[in-house]
Amino acid sequence: MESCSVPFAALGITPADVFEAMGYGQNRPDAETERLIARLIPSFESAEHLYCFRMFDGKTDKRTIEVGGQTFDTGTTVAAVMRGAERFAVFVATAGKDYEQRRDALKAEGDILSEYALDAIGSAIAVRMGEYVEAQLERKLGHVRFSHHLSPGHCNWPVADQQKLFHLMGENPCGVTLSDSFLMYPVKSLSGIIGIGERVRQIANNCDVCPMVNCFKRHTSAGESQRTNLL
Repeated sequence: MESCSVPFAALGITPADVFEAMGYGQNRPDAETERLIARLIPSFESAEHLYCFRMFDGKTDKRTIEVGGQTFDTGTTVAAVMRGAERFAVFVATAGKDYEQRRDALKAEGDILSEYALDAIGSAIAVRMGEYVEAQLERKLGHVRFSHHLSPGHCNWPVADQQKLFHLMGENPCGVTLSDSFLMYPVKSLSGIIGIGERVRQIANNCDVCPMVNCFKRHTSAGESQRTNLL
């Protein structure tokens, strides 16, 4: 299993990323919230975040993917994104315990707005960590085609499959633990699977195949026609 520490600066998180995580979409928050975010982001300059991944052989079917001997009943949408994959990268990434300590300190102070803003920064970190893992995988493998990462809980993929994913990764990867209800701790953590293979059809983003068309985090590119072609 490969693991790596990632400095906060390498993630390139901007206030706009945090505003999106807070649900503002194309709108801007009030001036007080903007100043708060501008103050909080630099406080993470010394923070380190972690990711680890393992590579497995596998295959896809119409509504399942098989990775390292584990069969994930992902449903048709996720299986379509992974279609053609012959290898898979399974990963866990986390904002880390330092982030948790900062959040807990604000919670103890009763600063609700700052706590909410810090929660959004943690969400932005998790999103960028997923993108960072993809970028590092591309750097490692060269020009091999691969899918975007997807996680249990996405696109009707049962969150209970977190248990199978963690079984592949081993006990407490990157210090992340899984609860009996399949929640990860530290809470701003991300797990996922990336399909790899010459026949994988790359898409601009996962929103092109996700059925949640009214999601506030939705991004569009080629849109509905590409969703139909993939599925």
